[in-house]
Amino acid sequence: MTFDHDDAAAPRDLASMVEGELSAFQTSTTDDLTHISNRRGFMQLARYGLNFCIRNQKPASLAFIDLDRFKPINDQFGHAEGDIALAAFAEVMQASFRSTDLFARLGGDEFVVLLTGARKTDAENVLLKFGKLLDDYNLRARRGYDLAFSCGVVEFDPAAPQEVDALLAAGDAQM
Repeated sequence: MTFDHDDAAAPRDLASMVEGELSAFQTSTTDDLTHISNRRGFMQLARYGLNFCIRNQKPASLAFIDLDRFKPINDQFGHAEGDIALAAFAEVMQASFRSTDLFARLGGDEFVVLLTGARKTDAENVLLKFGKLLDDYNLRARRGYDLAFSCGVVEFDPAAPQEVDALLAAGDAQM
């Protein structure tokens, strides 16, 4: 059997279509400003993470995080500076959390992190580290304001699993 030019083009066309689909998926699940997951991406990936915890009887914790005093940053320094603050907050998140943790910007000044394999006390310790890294950022950046956060942490019990939406609501209520 011999392949002609059209036969050889078919795998390239298929590869191009797959690349396009992957690119579209990444665009639809990534926050344009911070380059971390958005709400859609978080919801999809969090379900996988929690299902893993259920199958392996592992705990998880979810932290619902608010960037404090964001409106005054926008009001006093302008929206471009507000964008810088959001991007910097996300960068410190990336430096602070484990590569296995799932973190995202839900919208506005709301963020979330899902720490699989971590009990609530473990998550609280990681959030203390995050706070210290934010303090370090504030000392270096000197932008006329400090980045700070409030959060609510809830533990996921694999023996009595909750949906992601319920965990988000509980974390928001804890805050």
